[in-house]
Amino acid sequence: FFQFGRHRLNPENRTLGSLKNVFYLLRERVRRFGLMGLYKGLEAKLLQTVLTAALMILVYEKLTAATFTVMGLKHSRRH
Repeated sequence: FFQFGRHRLNPENRTLGSLKNVFYLLRERVRRFGLMGLYKGLEAKLLQTVLTAALMILVYEKLTAATFTVMGLKHSRRH
């Protein structure tokens, strides 16, 4: 919903004005979509985060294994 912040509600762009803009946008979001509207998109973001973390761990493990193989060392799993 912060994409709505592109509208020029406060031409001076002061901190207090931008805080008022955030509260205005929150109020409008709740008015239009209800309280659950604040959580719209959360499921997609959580899925993205989990998949990104899984990919990062996979790449890390593959790079670690390849590095140990190149160095001629045995990769031990001590956690």
